[in-house]
Amino acid sequence: TQSTGSFHYGTPNNVKDNYHLNIPIGDGETGFAGPYDVAYRTQGWQWVISGGATYDNLDYSWTAARPDGTACCPVNGPSGGGPQLRKQLAILLNFINRFDFVHMAPDQETVTNFNPPHAWVGVLGHKAKTQWAIYVNQTTSISLTVQVPSGYVYDAQWLNPITGNFDKRESFSGGVYVLNSPPFAADVALSIIRRG
Repeated sequence: TQSTGSFHYGTPNNVKDNYHLNIPIGDGETGFAGPYDVAYRTQGWQWVISGGATYDNLDYSWTAARPDGTACCPVNGPSGGGPQLRKQLAILLNFINRFDFVHMAPDQETVTNFNPPHAWVGVLGHKAKTQWAIYVNQTTSISLTVQVPSGYVYDAQWLNPITGNFDKRESFSGGVYVLNSPPFAADVALSIIRRG
């Protein structure tokens, strides 16, 4: 039988510490980080890009008085939720569905350098070295040095996790290359996909 791992209030380190088990690892409950979407959006992105299989959070916008999920959320409340956060988490889902996700794993080799160094940078790479999903937060711009197999052309697209728009696109030849993000508010995602 196949097992799964599940955490409440998980962190990327929970995925890292248990990835060797080769089972789906979920973050089955998050919350109590205040009412603002950014906390739960970034938790979800970090979890999935770290190799987590599932992510969901406590959503305080569903109440008996507001069963349509629009009740959220007082500024001094314990948790968040609501239509805007659900849209932002759908952007994460749509982004990850662009990839062959089940054949991807945490990648510590492709991004060889990044600036500023205090940023959080996570990378999922395909085992065939044909596609990468990268997520960055804790900064408002980033420069990433990547090293990908030579002899191919790669398409890079920077995604805004709040709007779902691709704010910058570029193509480059394999080898070592520096990618500079567009400016962003709190976080940004990057897809790199090999042509052919």
